Amino acid sequence: MATYLAGVQAGEPLCIRAHGNDEEIGDAEAGAKDWGWTYKKLARMLATHLTATPSVVPIRSCAEEVTNFPTQMAVRLESNWPGANHLDGVVIYGYNTSVNISTPVPSPQQLTKNVQVQPVIISL
Repeated sequence: MATYLAGVQAGEPLCIRAHGNDEEIGDAEAGAKDWGWTYKKLARMLATHLTATPSVVPIRSCAEEVTNFPTQMAVRLESNWPGANHLDGVVIYGYNTSVNISTPVPSPQQLTKNVQVQPVIISL
């Protein structure tokens, strides 16, 4: 993930799609190559490995309840990495309800028209 984040170019969307379980997002299987991040870990990765400013960050992850994963990430970033200026003003969009894994990542061009996703603006 760190390598991927370092390769994001300024002005392009950073789309994240993963399974979710209310505590973390990641892959569907447990095992030796299992991967997953809590909102705390993902916020740290965005603050430290993402160096360019993305246009938006749409997140498509399933959950069991209403978890507001993007909002939790934004609050974590604002509270712990006030120097991550490349994220100031970036909008994270995510579902605030449980969605099926087959639900596509919201189109970055249609986010403001998609009533199923919730925006949160990072303010540093």
